[in-house]
Amino acid sequence: MRQTLRLLSLTRAPVADYIDYLRQVDKELPSLHEIFPKSNAVEDVVEFHASLCAAMEENLFPLIGFKVLPPEHEAITTLRGTQPVCVPIFSNLFQRKSVSVKQDRLQYIETAVCLEVKNLLEDCSTADAASLSTVAFSPSLEVSGSRFPFYAPTLTAMACDLDGCVSITKGCSISLDSIRRESLTATRFVLTHNQEPIQTGSAKLCMETPFAAVVVAAAYAKAIRAPAKKNFFVFCGGVSPRTPIQAGTYAFEWGRFGRLAYSVLP
Repeated sequence: MRQTLRLLSLTRAPVADYIDYLRQVDKELPSLHEIFPKSNAVEDVVEFHASLCAAMEENLFPLIGFKVLPPEHEAITTLRGTQPVCVPIFSNLFQRKSVSVKQDRLQYIETAVCLEVKNLLEDCSTADAASLSTVAFSPSLEVSGSRFPFYAPTLTAMACDLDGCVSITKGCSISLDSIRRESLTATRFVLTHNQEPIQTGSAKLCMETPFAAVVVAAAYAKAIRAPAKKNFFVFCGGVSPRTPIQAGTYAFEWGRFGRLAYSVLP
């Protein structure tokens, strides 16, 4: 307990500065290099995220879920990573009504498959167990940028910056009990921009099954001491290539699993 309090006190000021970044506070802020851990140790990222979750809860921006990127994701391979990356997602980044390419310094739009999971911290140690704990799924779209001047220079920086997430949104939930679980990975989708198809994808591209991403999220939730007995969303990334963003209307077209549209301002 004393060690936890000491770590929280040591990271309180940097975490407060980063929350101002997330809230887009209009004032001069320290460089992210001064805020994030100096080492590349996974343990330091975990402690930063744990402190961030506690501080965001105090600021009434609770944790709503996790985004998981598979090892093959472009953002990971570019930085020579070989393991999945998991980052927390907070309520102020969820379901934003409008975003602007210029004002929000957006770089990419990316599809994800959103899973709603009960008892994430209790029994999701295998993909089969995670499948049984997943109650619903939906299409999801994320817009991202970088709060660095250009790009995150290391995997540590990328993870601490929540992979540049600016807004993540999800469509209508579909009960997983209403389908055969295999059809979740077998049914492909299309991403369109102003009604023109630009990408295709599949839930299978996230670690062969999105339920494997739930296992990663569950382990990370325990590591950062996430609240127990709460349903969380797990946003499974890497299900299609990320796309340089432009103004206009994007749509995740998933046939019988529904459609999610999202408009981006110039």
